Amino acid sequence: TYIDVVDNGPGIPEKIKPNLFKPFMSTKDAGTGTGLGLSICAKLIDAHRGKLENIDRTDGAHFRIRLPMIEIY
Repeated sequence: TYIDVVDNGPGIPEKIKPNLFKPFMSTKDAGTGTGLGLSICAKLIDAHRGKLENIDRTDGAHFRIRLPMIEIY
């Protein structure tokens, strides 16, 4: 099962993609962001045996959240 989150902004520059999910990674000016958002999301999803991934696009950002299916009784 997966959830896609997509926007139509400028996209993600190639040079930051390798560090996208690392703590304190930010493209904002100093003092305007902590750079923890994607890192925290990735850790939470991982804790639920899922995966957060970036899907390559040139016309915006595209993230996919994959979570395992579980049977509920």
